[in-house]
Amino acid sequence: MRYYRFGPFTLDAVAGKLTIYGEHLAVARKPLAILERLLLAQGGIVTRSELMRELWPDEPVSETTLCQHVYMLRDILRRHAPDQEFVVTVHKTGYRIAVQAQYPAQAAGTRASSLYLQGRFYLERRNEDGFLRAMRCFERVLAADPSDAPAIAGVGEAFALLGSFAFRRPHETFPRARAMLEKALERDPNLSAAYCSLGDVLLHYDWDHKAASAMYGRALAIDPHSVMARTNRAWSNLAAGRSDLALADVHEALGIQPDSPRLWTMLGVAQYFRGDYDAAETYLQSAADIDPANFLPRYYLCAVKGMRGDFDGVFDMVHAEVPNEFRQHMWSIEGFVHAKLGNSAEKERCINAIYAVAEPQYPSSYNVAMVHAGANDARAATAALELGLRHREPWMIFAAVQPYFLPLRRDPRFIALTRRVGPFDAHAPQRAQPA
Repeated sequence: MRYYRFGPFTLDAVAGKLTIYGEHLAVARKPLAILERLLLAQGGIVTRSELMRELWPDEPVSETTLCQHVYMLRDILRRHAPDQEFVVTVHKTGYRIAVQAQYPAQAAGTRASSLYLQGRFYLERRNEDGFLRAMRCFERVLAADPSDAPAIAGVGEAFALLGSFAFRRPHETFPRARAMLEKALERDPNLSAAYCSLGDVLLHYDWDHKAASAMYGRALAIDPHSVMARTNRAWSNLAAGRSDLALADVHEALGIQPDSPRLWTMLGVAQYFRGDYDAAETYLQSAADIDPANFLPRYYLCAVKGMRGDFDGVFDMVHAEVPNEFRQHMWSIEGFVHAKLGNSAEKERCINAIYAVAEPQYPSSYNVAMVHAGANDARAATAALELGLRHREPWMIFAAVQPYFLPLRRDPRFIALTRRVGPFDAHAPQRAQPA
């Protein structure tokens, strides 16, 4: 029995090949041997002494050498499936595999399962292409079985993510997400992930923090170890100015999935909203280094540089390679900086670039407001945010805590506007913006 499937990966131990959906991954011989030994134990603990004895039978090695090879194994798995923990350390003992493997007899006839796992893999890429690919995978599952509740929920989650990342218009995504998620929960009321995604619809589209929190609570009641529920609830608490509660959720999630780049991103974003830009930059740079394919930590890292007054750093990042779906978000930071520097022509260029965003994306009024805030133009900024309210833009929930809007926080129009979006803890830490 030398052929294993676990999560999105397949290990052919005879050929010495690890693949993810048919794509070969370069892994050294020793880490592959460690992986097979853990898979053979089927979740049982394999001690460090056993591994050293079996992998290096004729030579003395230290535990440091073993740890280095385990690190190499974890690194390759995390880079391709960043939000799932596969190799767990058992304190002072050894290691175990944290997922159930399928063997040849079990793997037969699992095409739908493979498509579903592939869809989950694409969702974790956290970009437009990944969300669309995930949706197609789930739709292929539904073509064979229209009643498959997890796949129905997967389509709903993909729509919710396209909306919450502002990659598609809110009215085109969130209502579809809600319909699919409610349909999935009718068929299976125990889908923790579906409650999480429904909470995101309630948060980003309905701006109903209380109802969203209830959905995250239901998800955790079903799966007390859900990282997704804790992460999504953390975003809700950040939007409400409750960064301490958000950080508590993120730290609990890190106890379940240590070194997850998404969780390191969350730590950085929480510190950014708190105004601790040194800590934010450290966490976000770590997340960007761990998962170079995920642009979200880079977006927030650029935002941090703007608030710290590192304008050259901002220009370096916005002029580097930026995925198409993130360009207008980066233009908003660039425009803010040009406004701070008094470069009116460049500021207007950035605003015009945002307005020129082509379908199926849409120009974000929230992004335009950030540029105007750089010029301390409260009237223009609040007018843009009013338009964002009418269009139900998802990032409006962060207006009250967005550091770029610090010049607006005492403006009565801005205060009234943010109260229409949701709760905000006025005592959340606030720091002055750069001169």
